[in-house]
Amino acid sequence: MNPATKFFDKRSVVTRLILFSSAVTLITTSLQLYREYRRDLDMVSDSVEHLRLSQLESLTSSLWALDTGQIQLILDGIARIPDIQSAEIVDDGNVIYNTRQENAESRSRTYSFPLVHTENGREFALGELRVIVDLQGIYRRLLDRIGIILLSNGIRTFAVSTFLFLMFQHLVTRHLKQIASHAQRLSPQTLEQPLRLNRPAHGGPALDPQRTHGR
Repeated sequence: MNPATKFFDKRSVVTRLILFSSAVTLITTSLQLYREYRRDLDMVSDSVEHLRLSQLESLTSSLWALDTGQIQLILDGIARIPDIQSAEIVDDGNVIYNTRQENAESRSRTYSFPLVHTENGREFALGELRVIVDLQGIYRRLLDRIGIILLSNGIRTFAVSTFLFLMFQHLVTRHLKQIASHAQRLSPQTLEQPLRLNRPAHGGPALDPQRTHGR
């Protein structure tokens, strides 16, 4: 088998098609998973920002009034928000209130907000609110979705690649194999032998090497 014919051999083409489809599937799946990860992070950040706007003032007022019950109630409510591991109030490096949750996971992100009370035009720093977000929940959701994403991308990519392969096989490859076979049989005595392709009688946009065959 000559190199040209070997290159267009169906088995080798199908092998390259599978390898190409697999590579494209892995790349598209990785990009999609990264987008999903960024989207989940943005959702968590939006939740934290929402609680800052809705709870920070109330928490500061409760802390100024030393209303321990209300402070703990607010912190416990914050800790019940999805993906939030715990919430605590820190003053001079010491935790003075917390939600008594388990230690934060190693994969976590901490958001800090200063607690400042204004009284008679003066500002009093009461400490800071720390909200610890557990990223394990995001990773678990990604793992739950990876199978579906990988399968759907694989099917879609393989279907498109197969369609393109069949179209190329029908329009180009079979003619190139004929041209390669014809060129292999050429000799000084058969240079005038015409090249005939298996084409419909009505012609079409397919390659017509008879127009470019040297005479």
